[in-house]
Amino acid sequence: MTASSITEGHDEFLAGLQIIEREIIRQVRDAGGQIDPSNFHWHEGKDLLPPPSAIALKISTPERTINATFSRGAVQDSRDRVDRGDVRARIRALVEELTKL
Repeated sequence: MTASSITEGHDEFLAGLQIIEREIIRQVRDAGGQIDPSNFHWHEGKDLLPPPSAIALKISTPERTINATFSRGAVQDSRDRVDRGDVRARIRALVEELTKL
């Protein structure tokens, strides 16, 4: 594995994290909830290079804290948009939990 392939994989991984995070924020806001990037804590603050095989996500709001895990493949596949059914389902479940009264 070369330095450039590690960097490329890292860039795809970070892009996927951003897309997933933005989609969660959009859906929560569309449902009337309040959330922003400061509510997200990825990989317990650990280094993301090289991309881990799985990444933990913790979303904390004043009402609740929710944990989820995404595989590296799921994150990298989301680098342009969320297309995978399992990722869409995970996001939907997180949004439901974040917006329930």
